[in-house]
Amino acid sequence: MSGGHFTCVLRCAAALAVVAAVLAGGCGPSQPSAPRADPAAKQTANPAANQAAARTGDPTDSATAVHAALGVTVVAPDVRDWETREQASGAVAAYDEIELTAPGDLPLAAVDARVGDRVRKGQALARFDTAGLAVKRADADAAVAEANARLAQASAQLEGARALDATGSISRQELIKAQTQEKVSIAQLAGARARLAGIELQLRRATVRAPDDGVVAASKAIEGAVPAAGATLFKLIRGGRLEWRAQ
Repeated sequence: MSGGHFTCVLRCAAALAVVAAVLAGGCGPSQPSAPRADPAAKQTANPAANQAAARTGDPTDSATAVHAALGVTVVAPDVRDWETREQASGAVAAYDEIELTAPGDLPLAAVDARVGDRVRKGQALARFDTAGLAVKRADADAAVAEANARLAQASAQLEGARALDATGSISRQELIKAQTQEKVSIAQLAGARARLAGIELQLRRATVRAPDDGVVAASKAIEGAVPAAGATLFKLIRGGRLEWRAQ
């Protein structure tokens, strides 16, 4: 084969190789092309970063602006009142109630407190007529004096009986009688003193006083009435304190 003919063959082979490569590329499986970024989307994704980049012309300023936009700001705590309302039903009652009663069958001479009054400890709320008690007290005083005299006489008789018993001048029964009489006189004196103490207690209770500070919640005291012993006169709310009892 001559040299010219060999060169022509090589050129034809090279041309065929190029055509084969082109055909192979066109017939092979197509690869999906990567989506192109939308410049407008990049600009609207972060306005702060876009503005920073536009001012300086440096892309690094855009990254700095993004970090600044995502930063954390430290603030001082603020205390505020938060009003809430709840609806519920229940009764309002006294937290601690005090009941004051009548001392005995005595007429009420005066009523010094009314419902709703705020009273202080020891303040007089009502006063009973004590004229009848004064008479009873005088009788009780006389009974105590008489019992004292009888006891003195019985003690003297017992002392004499013991002296006579020592000499054998009286019988054993007479000595026992004198001893018994003294014991009876002692008991009579104790009874007279107890009756006097009871009358004095009624006199002290004839003035009804507040046992503690509070508010008069109820009153059945009527001037001129004669309430029975133990009958309720007043009800006080200790300290005026109320409580709500939810249902």
